[in-house]
Amino acid sequence: MTLATGVSKNFWRLYFKVYDRNQSAPYVRLLDEGARHVVVNPAGRYLDLGCGSGNSTLAIGRRLNADGGVIGIDSSPHALELAREKGVAGRLNNVDFQQGDIGRPLPFDGGTFDGILANNSFYLISDPKQTLVDVMRLLKPGGVFLMTNPKEAANPSEIFKNHLAVMKEKYAFRYGRTIGGLALAGHTLHAVFNYALLLPFQFVLKNSYKVESHFWPVEKWSGILEEARRETPYPFAIRPPFLTYAEQNHTFIVDRLMP
Repeated sequence: MTLATGVSKNFWRLYFKVYDRNQSAPYVRLLDEGARHVVVNPAGRYLDLGCGSGNSTLAIGRRLNADGGVIGIDSSPHALELAREKGVAGRLNNVDFQQGDIGRPLPFDGGTFDGILANNSFYLISDPKQTLVDVMRLLKPGGVFLMTNPKEAANPSEIFKNHLAVMKEKYAFRYGRTIGGLALAGHTLHAVFNYALLLPFQFVLKNSYKVESHFWPVEKWSGILEEARRETPYPFAIRPPFLTYAEQNHTFIVDRLMP
């Protein structure tokens, strides 16, 4: 993601350490759905914009074969260090990570990628329209771009409640109502702790005057995509937006068309 914000590098270092504790059911589902939509060819080349600690990049990598590859790009060296460690631990040889600011022109040739993903990163870019124009340059005809951002009234507690509802069903199915209820109680304590750790960072990203974050309504994002479509010489079609991440994100899928 872009670090064109007033928060210090220490903020991002601590944020990404805490962020990886978020393995909620809605988050895991978001990663899987994003990779599923973007990977149109398991032997293709892919790009993850604002990859953070690499979770969405690795989700794409797991869908590729030995001929495919995915690059995650982020401006935080702390996030990239974690991402590379996870790539090695997962024995994924088809993933690579590079440091860069996605708010600036992207350092790749045109028509390089079969798919591009931006998972909760565009809302931190100062000029998302210009980056969208660049994304269309990078996509091959037939390629797919997926962008998901928090909606204007995003409520993290809804993600937490959705996670507990999923885990309640899972434990009841696996262990029965009584033992499953005990297992859920133990899991809830752990989940509450992780959720509490994330709250201060989420507050800063949404409310601090030092962070230029865009918790925009879906109409605003639709308008920016339309502006980018008019400005780029590369034709693309925008699918209807839909809600993801326990209905706390607006998600768009864009198809790069043939000239």
